[in-house]
Amino acid sequence: MSLSAPLDPRLRRGILALWTLVLLIPALSILGQHPIYGDDHSSHMVAIHHLLRLLHGRQTDLFSPTFNLGFPMYLYYQPLPHLCVAAFHILSFGLLSEQLAFNLSVVVLWCCYPLAVYVGARRLELGDTAALLSAICAPLVSASLPFGFTLHSVMGLGLYTQTYAMVLLPLALGQLWQAMHHRASTVRAAGLVVLVSLAHVFYGIVLLSTLVLMLLVVPSRLRSPRTYLPTLVRIGLLVAASLLFVLVPLFLTRHYMGGWPWGGVDRWQGYGLLHVGRELLLGRLLDEHQLPVLTLGLWVGLGLALVGWRHSPTARLLALAFGLFLMFLIGRRTFGHLVDIQPANLGIQLFRYIGPVHLVAVLLSGIGLAWLLQRGAALLRSHAKWRPAPLILLALLLGLPAAHLIQRSRAMFHTNDGYFVSGDDLRRVAQALRQARRDGMPAGRVYVHTKSGLGTHLVSALLGLCTDQPLGQSYGVGLHDSLGFFFLEYLDPSHLDLMALYDFRYVVASPRSELVPKLTALGARTLLRRKHIMLLVLPGRYGYFQAVPLGPPIPGPARASREAALSWLRSDRSTYRPIGQVGPTPPGAAKGTASPGGVVLTEGTALNRYDGRVRMSRPGMVLLKVAYHPFWHATVDRRPVQTTMLTPCFIGVAVPAGEHRIELRFVNPPYHKLLLLGTVLLWIGLGLWRVRRRKAAASPDPPLHIPPP
Repeated sequence: MSLSAPLDPRLRRGILALWTLVLLIPALSILGQHPIYGDDHSSHMVAIHHLLRLLHGRQTDLFSPTFNLGFPMYLYYQPLPHLCVAAFHILSFGLLSEQLAFNLSVVVLWCCYPLAVYVGARRLELGDTAALLSAICAPLVSASLPFGFTLHSVMGLGLYTQTYAMVLLPLALGQLWQAMHHRASTVRAAGLVVLVSLAHVFYGIVLLSTLVLMLLVVPSRLRSPRTYLPTLVRIGLLVAASLLFVLVPLFLTRHYMGGWPWGGVDRWQGYGLLHVGRELLLGRLLDEHQLPVLTLGLWVGLGLALVGWRHSPTARLLALAFGLFLMFLIGRRTFGHLVDIQPANLGIQLFRYIGPVHLVAVLLSGIGLAWLLQRGAALLRSHAKWRPAPLILLALLLGLPAAHLIQRSRAMFHTNDGYFVSGDDLRRVAQALRQARRDGMPAGRVYVHTKSGLGTHLVSALLGLCTDQPLGQSYGVGLHDSLGFFFLEYLDPSHLDLMALYDFRYVVASPRSELVPKLTALGARTLLRRKHIMLLVLPGRYGYFQAVPLGPPIPGPARASREAALSWLRSDRSTYRPIGQVGPTPPGAAKGTASPGGVVLTEGTALNRYDGRVRMSRPGMVLLKVAYHPFWHATVDRRPVQTTMLTPCFIGVAVPAGEHRIELRFVNPPYHKLLLLGTVLLWIGLGLWRVRRRKAAASPDPPLHIPPP
């Protein structure tokens, strides 16, 4: 795959530095204290904000109450991106604010993406020119299908954790190739696989699929296990040992993961051959709204890979990887369960395979464009005045997509200042919430959703930076972490009994939303009204705790009981109340949360903790309106008791008659913390070992001493 004339290293470094500068200049506009544009960015920023609150509070048990009825942090979601920003902020002694550290990480990742592609391509044994052109092409990708390796994913969708994968994945692929076929460092290869998995677990699965292909493309080695098996075992053991702190609790608590509440054939079953084939042939898979230069390079590069199939393992790897990931993207609509040759696909949203398709396509495109450049130079070699022509033509061809990228970058790298709901609007809402609490209004969740007219992340998530009141939303970082994520999507906010069940005290809505007159007619009061946003408080007396009659817990695994709970949520809820009477107390009722058999006298919240006092006239259950998880520990009058999951996904504690104090704490089990500590110590030890080996290799042999006769 190498070109005959390697490029001068200074020229390569100069071109890469210039290209990085081109990417950096428009990105500088977000280096400030304001939240940046990008749908998911806001959710990640709020999660990082709460992570820092926990760390400053010296908490090692990580639970976030902010979204989706609360969720365990980093049990089912990748921790590396959030921990990196937290580390930047802490190690700078606060000089880098939370928001500035986050914004800076986005800029650095985006600018490092072509550098990572270049290094990965060289380690995959692409030639100098092909690797350089792959690096130049990587950020130019513009696709009609979402969630790929594109600027739109980085800044439009705000796929923050995937941006880490964009940088780490090509490095990991190249290092794995070197380790498997050239006896390079297995420690470095395993370390990159671990980082990819901790940044975005889907791309860890992509690495696993590619590793299998790396073995298949060299059949002679398959017949000699001794040549690859020790390396494979070392990498596998290191990766498995490093990820035990993720894998063990994930396996033991897998029934309490959340899930995507919506269907969608494209998302889960793939786009189908006709759709993907049309986008590929029309150039829209790589060159949406721009000259199809990358698509041209892809077809040429793919042809070269097929022609060089017999002689080049790299050619076979890239051709097979492109075909495999393209097949997964097309999905079961066309290939049926053949796509489940990778068993993990049974639980993966297949449309995400657009990312690895883009990466492999970029590498093939670099090969194809390098070949065209070389052939053009060879044809014109005898005409001195025409020798620069191929280079000029290539610069013009890539210049048009580059100009398109710069134009898009200037439009997409910006903060939320220009959004119709301003930062001042959100701060005013937060002030009104704090004033309501000072006026004696009980704590409760804030409902912000599409159904209230303000469902975008830039409102529903960023409000979490302004207020300590938890929010209810079915987006973002709670996607895999909370059963409440699933059920919130089916909540009808005009039903006050359900709003009370989920402890929604406030509603943030658009003044033009149809929900506002409905809630006003039901007794909601307006606390704040501005041009594009308003805050309402719902009637009734209720809180996080509620006393309910004794009843059976949800039978079986939590995820398996979903359909029964959803049937209850979709019904009128008057004939089936598995947790007893719910709903706001009628106006004029006594202070406290009344329900059959008991009354909640007081309640309080703190980091990872809820406590309250209840008076029960007879034995019953006390319901905590927080998403159930086995890591919750309960005490009644300081005596440990067992927790129970109640419909739809809440925590229940059995309480005898009389007045009692209840406390619930979220505590990560000791084995989880020990496994995490073991991972840290393992890599510190490996790092010290490698340093010692390098020093030993670099130290000269002692001079030979010959004693005098």
